[in-house]
Amino acid sequence: KRVGKYVLPGGTLIATSPFDDELNTTREAAAEAGLGDVLTHKANDANWAVGLPPASCDRIYSRMVLHMIAKNVVETYVPQWATALKPGGKLFHTDHNPLDGGTTGPRRPMSDSMMMTMNVTPAETEAAEIVAGGFVVEDGPFDWLYYPSGYAALYAPALS
Repeated sequence: KRVGKYVLPGGTLIATSPFDDELNTTREAAAEAGLGDVLTHKANDANWAVGLPPASCDRIYSRMVLHMIAKNVVETYVPQWATALKPGGKLFHTDHNPLDGGTTGPRRPMSDSMMMTMNVTPAETEAAEIVAGGFVVEDGPFDWLYYPSGYAALYAPALS
C-alpha cells in the first residue's frame, strides 16, 4: 500500500515474488486500498520476473529481500533488474544487515545472533553484488533512521 499510493493511479505497479500467496496478498491489498490493478510476476531461480519485457520499469524498489536469496540467484537477478529498467531508470535498494554492524563476509544464518532462521548479508557484500550486476551507486548509502542496522542506496544502470 505504501509504495502503491505513490505509483497508482496513473502508473503501473509490478510486484514479484516466488510465492503465490504473497502475490495474491499484494493484489488484494492494492484493490482494498483503491489503487487499482497490480501486475504480478512469479519469480524463480532463473528469472526475477517471468514474462516482464526489457525496458518496462521506470523504478525498481528492492525492499529487504536480497538477504533471503542465495548468492547465485542474486547474481542472476541483479542484471535482470538493469535490463528491466527504462533509460534513466533507477533502483532503490534497502535491506537488513547485522544488528551490531560488525559482521563481515558471506551470507550467514541470522540465528547466530537473533535466534531466527534468516540470512544476514553485510551491506558491503550487497552493494558489491549490485555493482557487479551492472549498476553504479548514484546516492547513498543513506543513514537509516528506522533501524540502525539497515542499508539503503539509490543505483543507476552502469553505462556500457
